[in-house]
Amino acid sequence: MELLQQIISTLKGVLSLILLVIYTLLGLSPVMLIALVKWLAPNQGLKRHCTYAVVKIAEYLVYAYKTTFEIIHRPKWDVAGLDGLSSQNSYLIIANHQAWSDIPVLVFLLVGRVPFFKFFLKKELIWLPFIGVACWALDFPFMRRHSKEELANNPQWRGKDLATTRELCKKLDGEPVSIVNFIEGTRFTPQKRIRQVSPYQHLLKPKSGGVAYVVSMLGDNLAAVIDMSIIYPGGPQNFWQFLSGKLKKVVVRVNKRAIPPQLHEGDYQASDEYREGFQQWVASLWLEKDALIESTLTKPVTK
Repeated sequence: MELLQQIISTLKGVLSLILLVIYTLLGLSPVMLIALVKWLAPNQGLKRHCTYAVVKIAEYLVYAYKTTFEIIHRPKWDVAGLDGLSSQNSYLIIANHQAWSDIPVLVFLLVGRVPFFKFFLKKELIWLPFIGVACWALDFPFMRRHSKEELANNPQWRGKDLATTRELCKKLDGEPVSIVNFIEGTRFTPQKRIRQVSPYQHLLKPKSGGVAYVVSMLGDNLAAVIDMSIIYPGGPQNFWQFLSGKLKKVVVRVNKRAIPPQLHEGDYQASDEYREGFQQWVASLWLEKDALIESTLTKPVTK
């Protein structure tokens, strides 16, 4: 019986991978053409039209991926807090980050409920064949991660990520947007937690700078911060485990957070008081998230 289940799981993974590749190739063909037009476009108006077209293609792809995943694998979703969202509002989406599957889980649950997503990505991803171009065409911000030692040796690199965030916010020009930021900066592992001396049991330390700048730049256009807690009772899954249906249950809790009034305006870089206040607020969200993850993982399983 176990061997049969393994064979079925492998076949499901192969089928999922084949369909994933087919959908992606079908979507990338027009995206590459539109990206070329966007690159050559002589004005911002045409560039915005190109971005809109790429976004619509990306939305259809997400729906295709989601439908295929649910038909083949039938995962158990335990989700709360999605009510009251609107594709006409702008949101900053923050979430804990454990595995590759965090991204499809997030987009599967939120697509159509909020404006299409813009992810903060590592700079190196722009060099991925085709995918990097597609992310550029979608106006995803690319961030370069530096260690404390690198920043100490190259102080001119400080503030580069905030400059990238500023550029993105200017491009939006009042359009509704969902900006996604996994604010731990990297995927959680017990080893990273130990090295970082994280005060949390299930999380790494959050980085507040990008959050503060999005809040500052979007101002009154920001309807809320969507705080997503993604929890895997069976443990986080890698790419192949996700495709082969090993992800049996996902618990997601969504909280819409209002920005505290005292943090609506301020200079994160110049004001120590504002920066400390913002860091304390984000830390309080992370403390609550850590407690939620712990209580969920230790809850007795009911049949």
